[in-house]
Amino acid sequence: MYLLEYLGALGSALLIFSYFLIRYYASTQTSCSTQLLATCAFALGFSGTVLLPIDLSLTEDQHMQDDDKFDSSFMLIPWHILFWSTFILAWLILPLVREIILSGEFTIYRRFKDGMRKLLVGHLILLSVVTVFIIWLAIHLKEINVIPVLIALGNTYGLLLVAVLLGYGLVAFPRSLWRQAKPEHELRKIYLTAVKTDDRLFEAVWQLQDVEFKIDSAVTRITDLDESSRADTYYKFCVNELLYRKAQTANLDPDLNQRRTTTRRNEDDIDSTGRYDVGDRPSMEELVNLHRTLKRAQENLFNAEQKWNDILKKKAFLSGINLSSIQNDSSSNHVSSSNKATPLSPTGTGGAKVGDAPLLSDSNTKTCRSRMKYVWTKFFRGVVYRLLSLVFAIMSIAILWSEATLASSHNLSPFALIQEKLSSDDNDQEGILFQLAALVPLLYMAICTSNALFQVGRFGPYCLRGNRQSHGVALVFNAQYLVRLQFPLAYNYLMILKYDTSETAFSNFIGQMDVVPLFGKAFPVYAPLLILLLCTLTFFNFYARLMNLLGFEHQDGILLGDKDTLDAKVNEGKNLLQRHMNSINAMNSEMNSSIDMNNSVIRQQRSNDSLGSLEMSEKRALNDIV
Repeated sequence: MYLLEYLGALGSALLIFSYFLIRYYASTQTSCSTQLLATCAFALGFSGTVLLPIDLSLTEDQHMQDDDKFDSSFMLIPWHILFWSTFILAWLILPLVREIILSGEFTIYRRFKDGMRKLLVGHLILLSVVTVFIIWLAIHLKEINVIPVLIALGNTYGLLLVAVLLGYGLVAFPRSLWRQAKPEHELRKIYLTAVKTDDRLFEAVWQLQDVEFKIDSAVTRITDLDESSRADTYYKFCVNELLYRKAQTANLDPDLNQRRTTTRRNEDDIDSTGRYDVGDRPSMEELVNLHRTLKRAQENLFNAEQKWNDILKKKAFLSGINLSSIQNDSSSNHVSSSNKATPLSPTGTGGAKVGDAPLLSDSNTKTCRSRMKYVWTKFFRGVVYRLLSLVFAIMSIAILWSEATLASSHNLSPFALIQEKLSSDDNDQEGILFQLAALVPLLYMAICTSNALFQVGRFGPYCLRGNRQSHGVALVFNAQYLVRLQFPLAYNYLMILKYDTSETAFSNFIGQMDVVPLFGKAFPVYAPLLILLLCTLTFFNFYARLMNLLGFEHQDGILLGDKDTLDAKVNEGKNLLQRHMNSINAMNSEMNSSIDMNNSVIRQQRSNDSLGSLEMSEKRALNDIV
């Protein structure tokens, strides 16, 4: 009963944590149903990380006490529920919802049908491949059980995905913290990415403009519609929905409107519009394709704009840190400069400003929050980030060492040694410490894997961005893969512990994976090699170099190159951001001037009205006297 209440409390805590996490990522345009589904999926995706240490602790208690106080069959129930619920989510519900969101149909029912059709086509292809594999396995083993094979195949796919993400995350996560501790390094990276991000924003605006041109050309071909016809009534509804969605991005921000062009048109679009006569109205399939293309173009524009805005915010923040440190250094040499306010100082004149981008507004410069931010940024941020980076780097090295020694006959895993020491002491306090010791490395592996997953398609629609900048497609995509990763990650974690975990409920459930020769017992040989290989390639930026050679941009590849080339890109990025700030200031000045002019006109009119009313009052008074 106590265990059931404990699991219920942990489940409630995971739901609350997932709710606030989704609230941090989800944009205001994301529907409540999508946010609710993503919240439940994220909570289930994190459940395995919390449930496995409890399973290990209960198994150790049962082994030490040598009684039936804890029945392992009871712990099988949460694992069965978790596995099959996440299996249905990952392979049926979440892919269907993603296809529904991306569909170009105009009604919920038709979007559902379109999503089901695409999902069935994809699953039929997958089912044919799985069937061939099962037949081959049955011939090879002389016997076969379908359910264990399905579990094994799902976890084989997940383990390969975990190896790829973990091989990247174990290096990239601590390295990113170390880089964030050096503002000048991050600021240089911002300048290097500014030009590419600006080009992507231009391209996104042009793609949207091309789609709008297609829609306008299609609408001009629509002439007479029969209002009494049910088909024409639905056709008119679809056209109105298409025009309504188009109107949502018709009036962009002034900065984006400046990027529009009146001359750029795709030749294919011009040729396609010239093949139709007026009155040859577009088909429903053409309207659906236009709607789908418009949704993707708007999504791409949203992502490109958010990426550009993130660069502007980071540039302002990092410039403030750099300028603050420079002024502090100069104050040690020039006493007179010690009285000057730094851009992050809560008592500085004009607030904390970098160029024209305020970090701390004037109205909040003396608040407790701004002072805490100033103290954190000036004194603690760099030190804390470096310490965290070193701690996480040690954790990564320990995990890689455990992976590399899997094939050894001796137990060389530091995590297993710590847990064996804690499990030898029979008291409640050591039991809690055992759960924490089991949770910490697994949690760190989950963080590295999730961090690598959330950055997939960094410039695309599937990347999660904080401050409520992620649409439903990104939430569903990341939830879909998050729930797929927890069981393979837990299986890998049990293997690096290297002591007997066969009595755990998780091992009893997932142990059916051993029936696949390609996967089961050969895993200690090739999985560590794959993770170590990917970590080595990530550490030396081999993948980024390969992408650069093939002509593709990579987020780590922008830092590669000779000094002269990188300096030229940095200067180009500086000039680009400076021109952008100048244009923003010019637009703000023009807007303020127009507002002041309107206010002066209004004041003049009020003054004239007051004089007119005064003259009328005087005339009435004279008439009364006469």
